[in-house]
Amino acid sequence: MIHLRDVLLRRGPEPLLEQATFSILRGEKVGIVGRNGSGKSSLLALIQGTLSADRGEFECPAQLRIATVAQELPHSQRPVIEHVIDGDQGLRDCEQRLQEAEQRDDGVAQAEALAQYELQGGYTARSRAAHSSMASASTCNASTNRSLPFRVGCECGPISRER
Repeated sequence: MIHLRDVLLRRGPEPLLEQATFSILRGEKVGIVGRNGSGKSSLLALIQGTLSADRGEFECPAQLRIATVAQELPHSQRPVIEHVIDGDQGLRDCEQRLQEAEQRDDGVAQAEALAQYELQGGYTARSRAAHSSMASASTCNASTNRSLPFRVGCECGPISRER
């Protein structure tokens, strides 16, 4: 669970966030929408631990894994969905094991990898990634206050299956 209570976050003399309070519960998918310069990237930097709040309380479990896609993707012919799926390392590892088993023509290892692929949600990963990368903020169980200069919304449910 991620909690912000009465957070002040500055970049330069003007505050980006002031008296910001909200919680994100385990399993919620969150979208942040707002104008350029409103503090979206700074909020993410705070959550990722690369920026500290100027005031207020920020709580985030130390073992929390956060999957992100860079704001600016490197020039690539790769579809954006593949970058989103890269956030699920377990699924990528499973795909690698499957590819290696196919190259060795090892039917048993292929079957095991395909079973794990299904458990990892591999057959629905692309549609879930497309939905998650296209979704904007929606209604949410997370409590938020009106002091944020952008919308924080979420859709409850895991992004990837539990391992």
